[in-house]
Amino acid sequence: MIRGSLKILLLLALLIGVVFWLDLAKLPCDIPITYRLGVVDERFNLERSEIKNIVEEATAVWEDAIGADLFVYDDSGELVINFIFDERQQTVVSGENIKDKLDESEQINESFQTTYEQLLEKYNSLLELYNIRLGNFEKARDAYSKEVERYNAAGGAPPDVYEDLDKERDRLDKEADSLNEESQTLNELVKRLNSLSDKGNKLIEIYNQNVNKYNGVFGESSEFTQGDYQSGVINIYSFIDDWELRTVLAHELGHALSLNHVENNQSIMYYLIGDQPSSTSLSAEDTNEYHNVCVEGQEWWYKFVTWL
Repeated sequence: MIRGSLKILLLLALLIGVVFWLDLAKLPCDIPITYRLGVVDERFNLERSEIKNIVEEATAVWEDAIGADLFVYDDSGELVINFIFDERQQTVVSGENIKDKLDESEQINESFQTTYEQLLEKYNSLLELYNIRLGNFEKARDAYSKEVERYNAAGGAPPDVYEDLDKERDRLDKEADSLNEESQTLNELVKRLNSLSDKGNKLIEIYNQNVNKYNGVFGESSEFTQGDYQSGVINIYSFIDDWELRTVLAHELGHALSLNHVENNQSIMYYLIGDQPSSTSLSAEDTNEYHNVCVEGQEWWYKFVTWL
């Protein structure tokens, strides 16, 4: 009799424990999940309406691919989405300031390059004309010298020829002076080109060093530390732009659906951010994870509850 009573008590305790566990445990992908906006730090410089639109875009990433209403906005929704400003977003702001300065430096470099190319084009054009003039001058000078030598060998030139030779000499002298001036102009252009080249190379060197520093801090794929999901709360800590915010939200919404990380660096549920497509869409691995957890998981759950 006592043993029978103990068995009944143990069975009762087991049933009570199971009922209590079922009450606490959450059905995998208990959809639709109602959500709402919680705390939004004003330092993000985003209106709540803007954030709501981006969250809707993030929910659509899942809903369009799955073909079901997975998330519903509700002012008293169970899933709370907070925007918490901390050192991570401050780092992003600092990084964006550095990027702006890099963009300014790049524009200066491009301006230098444009000036250099225009000056080089001018130099090459003047040099081409100078070489043509110099060639013609040397031919005329050689012809003049031969003519003078010929008449000198003959005892002198007739008065009219002498006058023509004298005029040719004056013309050649003036052309020589003009060519010397043109040569000086070309030399000055060479100096300016060399100076621009030196300054441009230094600017490019500094720019490349700063780009490498920036890429070392901000340029590589990083873990999803921009946000997290814990017990019905999504906290967003940092993002660079709308694409990154949408991607982070889609990732954390996946966790809200009880999904785990998957392989393929272009997956929304990949543990690193950076290589996902600009369109913010699900990969085959993402949809497979949803199917495994939300479809097969629910089937197992219902079978288990039915068995109980």
